Amino acid sequence: MAEKPKMLYLLIALWVIFSLIFISMGYYSLDLALDALTQSRSDETFFLPMLFFATFFLTIVMFVFGSIFLIFAYETFKIKKWVWNAGIIISTIFIVIFSFMLAALMITALIFMDSFSILTLITVMIAFLVDLGIVFSITRPSVKEYLHDQV
Repeated sequence: MAEKPKMLYLLIALWVIFSLIFISMGYYSLDLALDALTQSRSDETFFLPMLFFATFFLTIVMFVFGSIFLIFAYETFKIKKWVWNAGIIISTIFIVIFSFMLAALMITALIFMDSFSILTLITVMIAFLVDLGIVFSITRPSVKEYLHDQV
């Protein structure tokens, strides 16, 4: 078996970082969901069940994606062929999603200039850059060749 390329370890680290970003966003949205559940203001009671459902659903999605990216990191370390194809597909999808999110969050942060908008914008920017790093490292010839040549 050939020696693992150093870029493979970078790819594994980026998958783990990506996972941690999603898991931390999941914990934050869980906090928002619980906050919406405990609100007792009468002027917003109509929207609170919808807000709770939306943020709780977001929490589940973030935890699922965080878990998926941990699986990607583990399977990359174990040298599974499917990781390269699935990694390219999912990373490309997330680049498109993050591009739209960045555009929307930049406008939101400029309009409201509140800490939540700015923190969310920074988090999505970091996730976008990590995703670009994943695409960069997974498309390196040494990584691609190593992942495809192993059984």
